[in-house]
Amino acid sequence: MRKINIGEQYQLVLLQSIMELGGSCAKSEALENIQNNAYWKMNDENDSFRNSRKSEQIWRNEFAQARRRLKDLKYIRGETRDVWDITPQASGYHKELSQRMVIEMYGTRFIFTEKFYNKISFEFAENIESEEDEQLIQNTFFEHFNLDKKEIKLKDIPKPKGNAAKIIGSRKIYTRNPVISQRALALADHLCEVDATHTSFIRRNADVLYMEPHHFIPMKETERFEVSLDRERNIICLCSNCHNLLHYGNKESVKKMLTFLFKKRKLALTKILGRQLSLEELFKIYQV
Repeated sequence: MRKINIGEQYQLVLLQSIMELGGSCAKSEALENIQNNAYWKMNDENDSFRNSRKSEQIWRNEFAQARRRLKDLKYIRGETRDVWDITPQASGYHKELSQRMVIEMYGTRFIFTEKFYNKISFEFAENIESEEDEQLIQNTFFEHFNLDKKEIKLKDIPKPKGNAAKIIGSRKIYTRNPVISQRALALADHLCEVDATHTSFIRRNADVLYMEPHHFIPMKETERFEVSLDRERNIICLCSNCHNLLHYGNKESVKKMLTFLFKKRKLALTKILGRQLSLEELFKIYQV
């Protein structure tokens, strides 16, 4: 993967600014957002004025050139000069540039600030976490559906988190083992742990209800703890509706479900964490 060059850095900062403003904005709004958020490295050279018929600060002119390049690449529409409007393809290009910026750091000259880098690396890591969770759901259903929960023996003691992780910027993305999720679903009899009467459907490749594994303490919180979170006791078996509620429901609904599940898992979580977890700490993790 080649390193992100200076021109592409301008493009990334500009795309980020426009996306933060809803995907369409005036030129002045995009540039003011960059300046107000301190996304670019200010110095005497790029803050000075360019000698031209229409005098403009060099940094603003550089971003205007980045806009023209993005227009040529079909990532910004070009119908109106003073309205900077991104196309649907722009998000994919933004993701590509973000990945190259976060991963290929060594030996590169930067025009963006540490604040911008930290923001992008955090957002990129959050996207990777979501993709890992989605991939886990898919990988959980390939095999091992003949698991008999009576044969599943668990050691409810803390387990080291190990070194199986991707490094994204300054953050580690810990891997999820689908076999552990399969065992967790089997232990729950493939019934929703919020309410066993919640309806689902029979899976195509096994005579069990379709349910989804959910890490009660999310895997992205692994660095907060001294132990692995990819444990059967930390994985809740949920129907699709309850799973989506935990991710996208309003705060009161999420708090209600967390409280219910916490009462069921509090003792088991204490054993695998090696310490007690409070409901208030769980609320902070879920930001509710």
